[in-house]
Amino acid sequence: MKATAITSHTLVGIQKSDFPLKRGNCFSMRTQDNDEYRIVNFSVENLEWLMERGLTFPIEIDPLDAIHHAAVIIDPRIPDEFFDMTFCEVCCPKELLPQPQKLRIARQVKQGFRIEEQGGKFGWIRYDHTKRPLKRHFTGEPEPPMPQFKCEPISFQDVRRKP
Repeated sequence: MKATAITSHTLVGIQKSDFPLKRGNCFSMRTQDNDEYRIVNFSVENLEWLMERGLTFPIEIDPLDAIHHAAVIIDPRIPDEFFDMTFCEVCCPKELLPQPQKLRIARQVKQGFRIEEQGGKFGWIRYDHTKRPLKRHFTGEPEPPMPQFKCEPISFQDVRRKP
């Protein structure tokens, strides 16, 4: 499917230094069929930077899901290092996240570092400098106490074969 324009993007302040940027603003694109899709594997800053250097519309995208209108850019003209290795967890519904990303989030929830709210939204558990929990990101409820882990130092052994 071919995207013909950027229709909207978020306005988070991003330090634009070395490209490709690791993080950037989310955006949506319009297709030739006049449908609009949220792009979950790319930042608008990286796309704009590439366009300033000669990339032109239309840009090839692949819809992940017609219900949520989420898509990924798959244009072969774009170098691999510009693609995000994880999908935006705000723009992309949980069920469409890549499996490794779902597993990482599940571990973080079990470890107590993340919460999952109703509707599948994610939030981080935040603490102030005194280790007192702040309010939940979505509901405003107090956070549960932070889990305490006993960490043992790891020692590495030389596992190379001896001659």
